[in-house]
Amino acid sequence: MANIGTTYEIDLENEVVRLYEVEGLSIDKLKVSTGMRERRIRELVKGRVRASSKAPSKATRKPSTPFAKSVEAVYALAIRPQGVRDYEVRNALHAAYGSTWNTRKGDYESNYDKDKIYRVKKRVREIAEERGEQTLFVMDWVNLQAATESREFLEALATNITDLLYEGVNDYMIAHAATPVAVHDGDDVANSKQYRAAFDHVAKLVIKSGKEPVEMLLKRTKEHTDHIDGTSDMPAPTIVEFRDQEPYYPEPIRHDSWLDAISSDLVLSIPVKPAPAWTVPY
Repeated sequence: MANIGTTYEIDLENEVVRLYEVEGLSIDKLKVSTGMRERRIRELVKGRVRASSKAPSKATRKPSTPFAKSVEAVYALAIRPQGVRDYEVRNALHAAYGSTWNTRKGDYESNYDKDKIYRVKKRVREIAEERGEQTLFVMDWVNLQAATESREFLEALATNITDLLYEGVNDYMIAHAATPVAVHDGDDVANSKQYRAAFDHVAKLVIKSGKEPVEMLLKRTKEHTDHIDGTSDMPAPTIVEFRDQEPYYPEPIRHDSWLDAISSDLVLSIPVKPAPAWTVPY
């Protein structure tokens, strides 16, 4: 039978090693807690790695809030050489904050806003600065291999489109000005207002910059011009405003919202556009 004293001594030595490697106790604290001589303690822990006795920092704790989860996910992407794209930031926040079904639009909406995106990016930059890391946030349209060239290309494109739009509206005013261009003095308020309204109308149709859906805008303006071109004794068309016809879409029962979306009439009714000469990577 093993000697009881020897067994106790072995258990104590194992405990010293555990306290040093797992709990990070210093040699002084080990002397106090175990009563073992310092020389023997040093012999036992020689060559072993002492665990940190400090409590885990906030940066190493598993994130529990949507904000902390978003920061962790975005940080890991932002310190990569290629940085993080805007859509990747939004995906991270969508995964952390979740989404809510919108019964009016018939779609899921993310539970984050622009302020949360700003706060996440700000915190990621702060953490990177503390750790001596570099972050890179990249707009979705930027070509990383030719960032300046890609920006200048789109700026030139915007200028060309704007010039074309102004030229088109000028042609429109020559043909359809409220006061004939040949006789007005250039300060005609009606023409100035008409010019701006025409410009804004085209912008809404092309860029879809207005809150009103383009389909409703086209329907409303057609009814308006049809009435004007018709006989004067015809009653004016009754146009029900869009907000008075708010639809209601119940949240789908299935958990796969994409399958629900592609099986709906809304998606199936989207008109097919001609394919461009190049392939869009999505």
